[in-house]
Amino acid sequence: MIIAVALVVAFPGSDAKVRAVLMRHYQQVTVALQKRDVRILRMIMAPDFLVATPAGKANRDEVIRGFDQQSKAMKDLKWDRKIMSLHVKGGTAVAVVKGHLTAKLTGPTPHTFQLDATTTDTWKKAGSDWKLKSSSVSSSTALVDGKPMRRPRPK
Repeated sequence: MIIAVALVVAFPGSDAKVRAVLMRHYQQVTVALQKRDVRILRMIMAPDFLVATPAGKANRDEVIRGFDQQSKAMKDLKWDRKIMSLHVKGGTAVAVVKGHLTAKLTGPTPHTFQLDATTTDTWKKAGSDWKLKSSSVSSSTALVDGKPMRRPRPK
């Protein structure tokens, strides 16, 4: 109850409600990875979802395939996110989000994985819910056992 009151004071009006919905969706993405359940991702992402990263662009199906592969290679996953800014206008919400993901990589030799990233996510109102329309990665640092990973080449 105190958290809900604090959200309303800090983010008056409908932005507070949208922020709460988006944070719930970000948590659902974490659960999807933990449970290896891509159906959750399909419910949150718009059918025409696109992501832009330094390595190139990917559509929803490509992202879901990647999440499916990644989730099978990780355990003890934790993914904390914070919405740094949120702008809502009509049926569009744009959130700048900082995320910190940690996990253990499975395989014959155990490794630790860490990802820190900042994204600009565009959400579109769909009925009474919000769907993730696009995500643009503005910065990311991935570490394996504390050492930087090699970045894939742009497509």
